[in-house]
Amino acid sequence: MEKSQRKWSARRITGVLLAAAGVALAVVTAKHAATFDPEEIITLSAPAQQQAIFSYTAPGVLNLIEDKAEVTIAASPAAGEIRWAFGSSADVQSYVGESAARALLGYTQDGQGADIKDQAASDEVAEADAKVIEAGGFALHEGDMWSNSGAGEAKVVARLEVPSGVDRSIIATTEKGTAPQLTITWVHTKELTSPAPFVVIGVLLALIGAVLLLTDWRDAMRKHAWEVRAERRRAEKLAAAGAQTTTLPVFKGDLADPETDRSLQSAHTAGAFGAAVLPGAPNMATIRQRPLAQEDRIIIAAEASDRAEDSSDLATIRAAAEQPQEAENKAEFDASEKGAANA
Repeated sequence: MEKSQRKWSARRITGVLLAAAGVALAVVTAKHAATFDPEEIITLSAPAQQQAIFSYTAPGVLNLIEDKAEVTIAASPAAGEIRWAFGSSADVQSYVGESAARALLGYTQDGQGADIKDQAASDEVAEADAKVIEAGGFALHEGDMWSNSGAGEAKVVARLEVPSGVDRSIIATTEKGTAPQLTITWVHTKELTSPAPFVVIGVLLALIGAVLLLTDWRDAMRKHAWEVRAERRRAEKLAAAGAQTTTLPVFKGDLADPETDRSLQSAHTAGAFGAAVLPGAPNMATIRQRPLAQEDRIIIAAEASDRAEDSSDLATIRAAAEQPQEAENKAEFDASEKGAANA
């Protein structure tokens, strides 16, 4: 089976998932830490109101997000000079009184827009305010009851700092007696959670996955090596089995005939003619010493001179064998005679 067709083990799948998750976690965390912007710009705005004279903020609005706020006051050039003042919320509310005004209360409940409340003036108050406007408008920036104040044309920016828990408000109007636009901007500083734990966790997951993959690869290599060795042994056995089968040429005749040439016997028996029979058998001696039938014996005729020599040698051997026997018989006879004489 090809490697591409082998099923992935559970250990390999787990290793790949852990390694991918660890690398992704570490990379995303590092990228987030590198691109993190700790400053966020948040704004809150109340549009201008022509039917109102004053625009002001309710208590707690200026330090709603951060202690430092930037207030932008804008009005059309036709409205004339912009006049503003910054002081305690109680003083601002007292200065507004019952005049027509627009109050910026904060965000709506859904947090998507500004919560604005418009206050209408009575006819008597509106008539008195109209006289002041005809005389040059409310010079609220010239009062000594404020912490800070100022004036400007078209657009004025006031940078204020309101500690948490302190009620401060800003009030603004124009020379023509209209309520200008108020826009509060905060620079919110966000805290970045330390990325080190997430990076460490990601690296650990990647290392665990790498160890699992390495272990699986090592086991796969061992299995592959074992399969290669087994296949090699199988091939060697098949080759040896094929080598043990030998094809011998047919000999028409008797290979055991003494007249048959030895080279023919060797060629037609692959050199096995005359080999020992079962040389490693435990009953080898019995097989070699067993009696042969008469038809199994091979008698080789000898030459006349060879037979004469063999006969003389046989006579010599027999004479040598008989001499000790005659001497022994004579000794026994002499002993018996001597015993008889003594008797």
